[in-house]
Amino acid sequence: VAETLAAPVEELVVESPTASMPAGPVVDGSAPTGIPLEVSPSEIAALREAVTERVAHDLKRELSEKLLDRFEKIVWEVVPDLAEILITKEIERIRRLAEEEKPS
Repeated sequence: VAETLAAPVEELVVESPTASMPAGPVVDGSAPTGIPLEVSPSEIAALREAVTERVAHDLKRELSEKLLDRFEKIVWEVVPDLAEILITKEIERIRRLAEEEKPS
């Protein structure tokens, strides 16, 4: 690979992608930002609480749905096998009881 390069690997300089980008955000100045310049601490606290509550609610809903799906899959895999085992044991128990009663 080193033979196909025009310059030795040590001489190659890789420019970072941010080097060609502007240092700060480009602001047109004509478009309104829609963000009030003065926000009281109580408004910030209220916004923080509202956002936290909404995120918590959404997270709870998503986790509940995913967990319910997983539990349902597990139940459909485990319960039939467990039911078969329990039914087989009960049948064996009934047969033993029936055999014990016959000789009497």
